[in-house]
Amino acid sequence: MHLRPERCPLRCLPFYTDSGWVCPCCEQVDRKLTPEALAKALGWPVPRVRQLALWHLAHKSRCSVVEGAISKAVEAAIKALGDPAWSVRNSAAVLMKEIPAPEALPALVRALQDEDEWVAANAAEALAKQQPSLVRLPLLRILGDGAPRVRAGAAASLRVIAPEDPQVVAALNRHVAAGGLLEPPFSFRTIQEGDEADFVQFD
Repeated sequence: MHLRPERCPLRCLPFYTDSGWVCPCCEQVDRKLTPEALAKALGWPVPRVRQLALWHLAHKSRCSVVEGAISKAVEAAIKALGDPAWSVRNSAAVLMKEIPAPEALPALVRALQDEDEWVAANAAEALAKQQPSLVRLPLLRILGDGAPRVRAGAAASLRVIAPEDPQVVAALNRHVAAGGLLEPPFSFRTIQEGDEADFVQFD
């Protein structure tokens, strides 16, 4: 039995080595992994493929190794925040924590209400990259009415965008007095019953 993403458009989404981009299935080197190709992979039916495409776009945008990589990454992340798979939405929210993109604001505010608290918490942290006057109220609302991890993400962003705002300081004090954290705890999300399968099997 062999496990691999189903007919991945990028030769099973290559990973990076010292030799270049290498396919984990056929071990062929591919140095032509463009932002356009990665964006196309975001439409693939296997969640793991879409998630890895976002990660590779994030890498290219951080390194600025390809012209247009940042805009492609932002465009892809905004779209992926509405993906049916929590893992893809979460990767998109994490990516937006690294890139200040005003056009992502509406999608990030919507993501505060995501059914998965990891997605919502990362979206809350990503709002620290946005204009403070536009995100202050959404973050204050979620600080008082959200899952513990999401409230912690909101607290972390509020401390960045408005550390001296009296209303924010008072809200943070109430949050801490109620046992809330000022930043999300570092831990890994575990696979839960009902989570989507990332891979399909082949004989």
